[in-house]
Amino acid sequence: MEVSALIPVFNGGRFLRLAIDSALAQTGVTIEVIVVDDGSTDDTPAILASYGRRLVVVRQPNRGLAAARNAGLARVRGKVVGFLDADDTWEPEKSREQLAYLEAHAECGLVSCDVFLMNAAGVRGAPLLGDRVRGLPAGRCLEELFLGNFVPLPGAMVRRATLDSVGGFDETVPGVEDYDLWLRIAAVTGIAVLPMPLASYRRWPGQMSRNRVRQTHSEARVLSRALARHPELRRALGGRARRRLARLFDEAGYRELQEAAPARAAAQFFDALRADPGWGSPWRHLLATALVAGGLWSPPPPPGDGA
Repeated sequence: MEVSALIPVFNGGRFLRLAIDSALAQTGVTIEVIVVDDGSTDDTPAILASYGRRLVVVRQPNRGLAAARNAGLARVRGKVVGFLDADDTWEPEKSREQLAYLEAHAECGLVSCDVFLMNAAGVRGAPLLGDRVRGLPAGRCLEELFLGNFVPLPGAMVRRATLDSVGGFDETVPGVEDYDLWLRIAAVTGIAVLPMPLASYRRWPGQMSRNRVRQTHSEARVLSRALARHPELRRALGGRARRRLARLFDEAGYRELQEAAPARAAAQFFDALRADPGWGSPWRHLLATALVAGGLWSPPPPPGDGA
């Protein structure tokens, strides 16, 4: 067995068949498709049953995406693992291209790729990374990855041995458990990103990752732990590490303002100032918070996603 495709799903019947079919359609590799049904109550069980023995199906009570992925990892037999959410898809050549790269680059434990952005109707737009992908580092890149996640989950393929060495997904950081795993991988092995888009990432209103405030809290926790594990990161990045954390809290605070929650917003802005006291944006947003609390100003609403 060469490649294992791991698909967690919770009430994802709307798009699930497209995801499964794209994994089964991989060319030039031997593939197993593992689907973890995380307590679905829609038509997901019937869809999975229709594939018969073509799938490895794991069922469990609803525990969240990270726990579902970990349950799937426990059943993996492939030497590399690709991650595919139930609303995303792979191109037929994805596994072949990435497996070939890993076989040619023993120093690399994770290879990713660019991904098309796709809306709820399946219409694909521009690639997520686009021209930026050619400027991304290859090899040991913990510093660069700390400053911004450039590994989209449906693009990632990881050696099973690498996963065994760093552990699975952290179930305490919902929304960014993949980023946390990539950072742990980057500390022990090389990472590469292929320039071609070999998967499609769907953005739509029902998407779990859209709870950006919760996700921002999780991301700040992940980055703080990375700094604690690797003191050399703080020394190497200096003010850029502080600003990275401060931007997360500042963004979360502004979203709280947009949701008419000035008290929660103020708490976020103070967290931003504790991370980077010299940055002006949280100070300005604290003034805006006072105006909102006094009924003197309303921030513009969050932009729609057009899905």
